[in-house]
Amino acid sequence: WNITEQSVIRAKNNNFTLNNFSIESANERIDISGFYDKNLKIYFDFFNFDINLLNYFRKPDASKFVGRLDGSIWYSSVSKPFGGYFKIKDFTMNNVLLGEMILNAQSDFSRSSLFLNADIKPYDTHKTLNLNGSISLEKNDIDFIANFNGFNTNFLDPLLNSISNLKGSLYGKTRFYGPHDNYMIDGYINVDSLSFKVPYLNTNYYLRNSYKILFDRDNIILDSVTFFDNKNNTSALFYGKTN
Repeated sequence: WNITEQSVIRAKNNNFTLNNFSIESANERIDISGFYDKNLKIYFDFFNFDINLLNYFRKPDASKFVGRLDGSIWYSSVSKPFGGYFKIKDFTMNNVLLGEMILNAQSDFSRSSLFLNADIKPYDTHKTLNLNGSISLEKNDIDFIANFNGFNTNFLDPLLNSISNLKGSLYGKTRFYGPHDNYMIDGYINVDSLSFKVPYLNTNYYLRNSYKILFDRDNIILDSVTFFDNKNNTSALFYGKTN
């Protein structure tokens, strides 16, 4: 990353102003503007920023994100909230392309919580996921409502070792709440047109009907379901509960 030649910082008597200040790397750029005069007010504007950089600051086993971000972050040390608006093109999680993400974020006036609203829209269809809720900046608690409307199950494929080629669509509504590293889930998800492959058996399985999964705090209740395979014309009944 390099500071552009036209970038200017003016400082005088413990005050400073940023004018046309930018840093860039290849076709990525971040513009920074603002001032400090007893109070701080600053803006960050992102252009074609590669969010893959953020993965280096996360745990090695955490989900990996890729995409190009345009958007802004604003902050004022006065009483107003801070927040941001982002559009991420080619948003990808764990090597699965999900589409375009739109994310709005704003704190409350006390800056103790951050409120988020996000949509994911594949390029060839409607919005398939809406996430709305808050993060406590003091307790690190989360409280989110996720609405699934045809969200593709293939984003789970890299996380599952025993099956592959996971295909299907998710519908339903769930709530995620509690500590961010040990949260609870309430709600349900319907899985439509589910199919997958078990590499060990070299066999593809599929569901003929929609399958419902219930979430009750730390319990996952699995409805009875029959899987079929075309290769050997066999079937298997599955049901259960996990916690």
